[in-house]
Amino acid sequence: MPRLPRNRTPQSFNSSSHQRGFTLIELSIVMAIIGALVAGAMSAYKVVIVEKYLTTTNDRLKEIQEAMVRFKAGSTNGRLPCPAKMHLPPGDPAFGVEDVNIGGGDTCSTPSPTPALTDTVRVTNGASSSTPNTVRIGVIPVKTLGLSADHMTDSWGHRFFYAVSEKLADGSATYTPNSGAGAITLLDSAGTPIGPVANNTDFVIISTGKTGQGSITVAGNNFPAACPAATPEGENCDWGAPDAIFVDRTYSEAATPALHFDDYVRHTLDNTGGGGGGGGAMWIDDLLDGISDRATTRSNVFLGDGSGVLTTPGGVKGISNTAAGIDSLSANTDGSYNTAVGRDAL
Repeated sequence: MPRLPRNRTPQSFNSSSHQRGFTLIELSIVMAIIGALVAGAMSAYKVVIVEKYLTTTNDRLKEIQEAMVRFKAGSTNGRLPCPAKMHLPPGDPAFGVEDVNIGGGDTCSTPSPTPALTDTVRVTNGASSSTPNTVRIGVIPVKTLGLSADHMTDSWGHRFFYAVSEKLADGSATYTPNSGAGAITLLDSAGTPIGPVANNTDFVIISTGKTGQGSITVAGNNFPAACPAATPEGENCDWGAPDAIFVDRTYSEAATPALHFDDYVRHTLDNTGGGGGGGGAMWIDDLLDGISDRATTRSNVFLGDGSGVLTTPGGVKGISNTAAGIDSLSANTDGSYNTAVGRDAL
């Protein structure tokens, strides 16, 4: 058999000499590119999820607002609803029902001397000039308001807290929004009471936000993350040792507890101090622009007399000093308002 030349190999042996794989450097570059693409996609996904949660929570708050307006219009002397008991499970017959003495003046029921977890809580605000200066704390009375059980919680599954000045939930007296009869203290980022008449907010509704510290779950249990003591958020969830002080300040995801604040707060402001319209519409929307309008300057926003005209305490039409930069609103025939950021109702 003839020998092959030493410098020649069969074609079948030689074909592999023209093939090579990726080097480690090339693989590293490819992996880095893939990692960057995945990270970008995850970031975008997180933004979409956050927006979805904010939108859902805002929609529920808006529907609660509308239901409270309807309740006020049809109730004895236009009173506000009393809160529902905080920890009742969804299957309980009293779940989502206002804790009220029907026929007994339509006043909020007297809680136990030492409130059980299933009770609402009554506190006295010594700083308020309202008489009486008692405040009732509980959750949204969704059944009483004709709402679904979903409206008991925000989009993170935490029950909304609802605090109301008891005088304004009393059917024996006429409720006038923003009339100075409220007994709630609401503080801004600087720790200053919001409104020209301090310590006289009518009611507040609070979502404890994404962290849910100190909140109550869908099932009616205490949320694992306890209410943070001696912090701004702690003022909004301290129903275990309650007071009538709540906070609505600049949104912050800071790691420091004293600076962190992801609660969402809705409330009324008392505008009797500046002649801007005594009766006042009953609602302030703090989600006009998602998060960007949540600042201390928002305490300078006041609603007018409910006639479709917005006023400031000095009687100037429009809105002033908002962090979102809105300098005017136009009224619709149905009493809602068009804003520069696209919200159509306050």
